[in-house]
Amino acid sequence: MHLRKDRGSSLYWQFSNLNWAIRMGKSEKKSIFNYACTHPFKYKQVIILRVDLGMSEGKIAAQAGHAAVSAAEKARKRNPGWWNTWMKEGQCKIAVKARSKQELLELEKKAKKLKLPSALITDRGLTELPPGTVTCLGIGPAPSNQVDKITGTLNLF
Repeated sequence: MHLRKDRGSSLYWQFSNLNWAIRMGKSEKKSIFNYACTHPFKYKQVIILRVDLGMSEGKIAAQAGHAAVSAAEKARKRNPGWWNTWMKEGQCKIAVKARSKQELLELEKKAKKLKLPSALITDRGLTELPPGTVTCLGIGPAPSNQVDKITGTLNLF
């Protein structure tokens, strides 16, 4: 994979034989989300992180990693066809924001209703947060159109 900057504020990625052009302006965040992992990817994973906790960048990265691995492992066991295709496509992941624990719980409920693999992450309380703090939710890998029904309107992290 290589990255090059061209045409103003656009970034272009070339990954294998796929080419991407994504504009990085604030007003275009929703279009980035809708384009970046729906075309050409048929499967994706979305990590929803709480922004109300004030987690450090390192804590956010660790919690997102927990959600990504845990949700992917559920998909591998319960939906191996989804998982295999997602792996072959390049493991598309998107990070988006949630405003509260309640919002995460509502999103988890929707994922379960659609029978999508999901993992709600609760912190152990060893560093920044009290034990039992719900930090994030991983949904997928699953069909992009199904994941979008739940997360398609959320802002990018």
